[in-house]
Amino acid sequence: MVGRQMGDAHARKKDTDVIALFTGLNGGTTLGKDGATLTLYMSIGVVAFATANKFPTPVYVVHHPNAIAHLSSNVMAIGASGVASASYYTGIMGSLSEELLRNFWGISINGVNFFQDGNIAKDGSNDSGYGAIFSKSAMCIIQSKAPSIERERDASLRGTEVNMISDYGVFELDDGYGAPMLYEIGNLSTTTT
Repeated sequence: MVGRQMGDAHARKKDTDVIALFTGLNGGTTLGKDGATLTLYMSIGVVAFATANKFPTPVYVVHHPNAIAHLSSNVMAIGASGVASASYYTGIMGSLSEELLRNFWGISINGVNFFQDGNIAKDGSNDSGYGAIFSKSAMCIIQSKAPSIERERDASLRGTEVNMISDYGVFELDDGYGAPMLYEIGNLSTTTT
């Protein structure tokens, strides 16, 4: 149990370090704005921005689960008869590991996978938060030491100390291959439609 908790904490730390890079992408010029809901129309605009600015493929969007839920709630697939039907999970597009990413995938628009990340925080006191659209070539994680665990028995405390050590760094490779996205991430209503 302790090992799993330490592993989860390390993964959250690395994730939040990458999320901190989002606001610096595109020279800090943000897509969206405070108070805006991530809709299908806005998502198409974000994807078009990446295409027009020649982001190298593959391109991804990462945003808070509430922003992705807003998007998913207004997306419907049109069937052959022209009748709207619910849109269901059809698989992650591209060469990504479906086993690892299935629980984080939200939707795909024009070949761009939208993923959700609960570690994205609210921006100050408002209900908006920064996600991002970016090419795989925009940011980098370099790890010089993989996570390792050392145990040390402490008889005076009648317990064992567990130390986890890792050495890595995150940075932008090319901030022109991504852009921050500021959209509402407040809780969705569970009592009204």
